[in-house]
Amino acid sequence: MGWKKTQFQKIWEKDDKNKISEIKRFNEKKLAEMKKASELMERLIAEGKKEKNSGSESQNDKVSESKSNKRKAEEIDISERNNKKSKVIGDNLDKLIHEAKDINDYEALAAKIKEIDKNQGEEAYNSHQNEINELKIKLGGLDKNKFKELSIKKIEEVMKTNNIKESDLSAEEKVEWDKLKNENDVSEITKLENKISEKVGKKRSLEYFKGLVKTSPRFSSRS
Repeated sequence: MGWKKTQFQKIWEKDDKNKISEIKRFNEKKLAEMKKASELMERLIAEGKKEKNSGSESQNDKVSESKSNKRKAEEIDISERNNKKSKVIGDNLDKLIHEAKDINDYEALAAKIKEIDKNQGEEAYNSHQNEINELKIKLGGLDKNKFKELSIKKIEEVMKTNNIKESDLSAEEKVEWDKLKNENDVSEITKLENKISEKVGKKRSLEYFKGLVKTSPRFSSRS
């Protein structure tokens, strides 16, 4: 918007009273117009700033909403992938268990159960626990001594994999471990194997979590 340069009238010595009064009125009118123009300009500037701030807030809201939607989309994606993974594991376990039920050879059944046990700790594995226990009892019935040796070897491998020594076991776990070594009942061996494997796995998870807490700046700064 362009503004015309304001010209005030001068009062000269030769001007009479009427002329002087007229010039004063003219100049006062110009001054009032300038004041109004200045107020208008200030109001326009203030409104412009308000619109700019409003635009910034609106933009921030849009950014926040975009981040929230992105986070939700990521959570949905993770959930869908986990569901897909669980279904794949479940379908595979169904297949392996079905195949194992028709096997009556010790070595072949032991190999099939080993494949099944690779999924230990998964939700699908836990939901099939009774069927898996029955397969292990069936395996023990084919050769009790080999089955007992296999169960002990499995626990030793689990402990080694999780970097846990026998001295790291609690008093209760040591009792269960010794009991497994001396147990002859196939059903009881299966129960002890499952119980010790689960406890060792939880112990390793707890140690891993403690390690994360210890090395995390968020927690270590508090100590």
